[in-house]
Amino acid sequence: MSFMHLKDKAGKDNEWSFPALGDGSIDFKKIFKSITDYEGPMSIEIEISQGQHSLEEVNSAYKKSFDFMKSYGFDV
Repeated sequence: MSFMHLKDKAGKDNEWSFPALGDGSIDFKKIFKSITDYEGPMSIEIEISQGQHSLEEVNSAYKKSFDFMKSYGFDV
């Protein structure tokens, strides 16, 4: 069984910013096109930026990621 870990990237290469899926620069449309037959589990990692964030900010980022995945037809 395979496993996929998803993470987006915003900002410069050396900048710590891993926002909600779809809010960064990763071309998920291209990635998802290439894995049309993938049926394994996926995890989402969000590290908005360095520092502390409220639970509301974190929940909002996960909700955006959830909606993003659903928009590509993934059953989340």
